[in-house]
Amino acid sequence: MKKLLVLLVSLFVLTAVFAAEATPVVSWSGSASFTLGVDEKGLDVSGVLIKPKVSWSPSSDSQFGVSFGIDLIGKSLTLSSISFENSIFALTYANGASAFQYFVGTNNDGNPLMSAEGNIEVTLSGVEGLTLVYQDILRRVDYNTGVLAGEKWFNDFVGVKYSVAGVDLAAAFYDADTVATANTFEYGVNAKTSLDLGIATADLDGVFGMVDGINTTAYGISESIKAEFSIVTLTQTFAWKENVSMFEYAGDSDAKELTVGAEVSYEISPVTLGAKATLKIADLSSPTEFTVPVSVNASFENDMVNADVSAAWDDVVAAAENLTVDANASVTPVDKFTLSTSVKYLTDGNEFGYNAKVSYALDDNTTICAFYGTLYDKDGNGSADINKDDAQWYAKLSWSVSF
Repeated sequence: MKKLLVLLVSLFVLTAVFAAEATPVVSWSGSASFTLGVDEKGLDVSGVLIKPKVSWSPSSDSQFGVSFGIDLIGKSLTLSSISFENSIFALTYANGASAFQYFVGTNNDGNPLMSAEGNIEVTLSGVEGLTLVYQDILRRVDYNTGVLAGEKWFNDFVGVKYSVAGVDLAAAFYDADTVATANTFEYGVNAKTSLDLGIATADLDGVFGMVDGINTTAYGISESIKAEFSIVTLTQTFAWKENVSMFEYAGDSDAKELTVGAEVSYEISPVTLGAKATLKIADLSSPTEFTVPVSVNASFENDMVNADVSAAWDDVVAAAENLTVDANASVTPVDKFTLSTSVKYLTDGNEFGYNAKVSYALDDNTTICAFYGTLYDKDGNGSADINKDDAQWYAKLSWSVSF
């Protein structure tokens, strides 16, 4: 299927190129970086080229564009996307998968949770707000051998999105397995909207569908409200979700929970003070079980100094003695030179962690820095942890550029 689609779209684009008198617009995008570093394990040199692309988009009565990915090391050129538009529709073809309202979510890096060979998105000029999506999950057309024995005809993803009166509607039907000889169909509908209530904003999201190939019902309802009054912000969220964790590519989880919170933030330049308290019922099936996490914070910032301290209790009701204290400070005594330090203390287990870092920017692209401490993100989850028996140190020269 992918080969046929690429062939048809390529022929259309080539025809438009020779038929139109247009001046092509070429643009580059991507980033590159280089690091020379040393730590307790030894020396390391690395270089990375991230998502290099060159886009070609001539301007004519038939708008179209081609985007290529370039591997300078491997000396290869790969097709990233093709798009074109006429008086009836606009079409974009891209390699890989794309996120789709609720039914195809993304990971922390923004990559779709579904693998696909390619995807097509079509909008119709005569129907505003309507988008059709096709994603080629598995099947490839073989022009020589014909249909393989036992291979299913449909192993793909089809979706429709329609926005009307401030409501985003979506429907999807897809094969949830990656076996060519089997089908596990899932399908569903999703609606979401945001309402301005004057004193607050409410976000609503609902989904209903069938999962696991045997029509197990999955549904979810969630809402959140946020209201701001001067220095006070009030929030409330609710979710009731059954079997939504079975949607193969949604990345959602079952939940029956309620939270109500209040946050205060007050600034007396250069000092900012804040506090936050939340009532959480993590399981509405047992509403008597709840937690009340509380946190307070203060920060100071001017042209030379940036510092903050915070204290947090996971639950002031049942575990008020479990306190986490974080403090961070950085000083830039001279231009381009920064000294920073952080400490973290957990009363539970009486654990203490610290680090210190110095950095100097040689220019807009080049930086040298050194680090030492027991407070760093060892598991890569984006949060610094205390590694009390394993102090880390490193020094590195870094260069990076975006284009």
